[in-house]
Amino acid sequence: MKKLTTFLLFAFALAFAAQAHTSRLILSLPSHDVYSVFVNGTNYPLESGRLILADLHPGSYHVSVMKHVPDLHRPGLFRSFKVAGGRVDVGAQQHIEGFLNHRGGLVFNRRQLHITEITPVPVDAAMFSALLERIEHAAFDRHRYAIAKEAVATRGMSAAQIAAVARLFAFDHYRLDFAQFAYRHCYDPEHYFQVAETLTFQSNVRKLYAHMGR
Repeated sequence: MKKLTTFLLFAFALAFAAQAHTSRLILSLPSHDVYSVFVNGTNYPLESGRLILADLHPGSYHVSVMKHVPDLHRPGLFRSFKVAGGRVDVGAQQHIEGFLNHRGGLVFNRRQLHITEITPVPVDAAMFSALLERIEHAAFDRHRYAIAKEAVATRGMSAAQIAAVARLFAFDHYRLDFAQFAYRHCYDPEHYFQVAETLTFQSNVRKLYAHMGR
């Protein structure tokens, strides 16, 4: 059990350390036109004329912007052509904003992210699935609690993930203890009602909400 907990802590720590140095890139394009944006050859979707890459690792990235216009000779079809392209060098913990200038070229402005702006994302689905399996196969609730507590303290979780872990406990008092401990490690506490819904007894629900209100 000790080796298992150590392995999980190591894996979570690696994931956290990798994410802590990531940057974000926001590319804004004229919303009245239709574009596609490729970063290192991958086509990323635009939302309201904006591309947002929130977990970009340091490195050099090639960005291409394709514009799509109606084909006057073939109704219902579009012509596509490249309007801009270039490389952007991304450092650690940077906020980079890009746009097209009046000449149609790509321009990038950057600033360093303040520590309060660095928001880690919850553990990814594959790692979380492995974590759930290991917690579920632990012999007793006290063992499940030890693994779950160390995991959420090391990496953090979303409310939905904390609720999924809580459901694996056999006894409600362990569920409550974990829910109270995990609250300060939750990335979306506004959704913590999902965790409260895992509790069997209303008295424990009240205790959790009282804990959240401190």
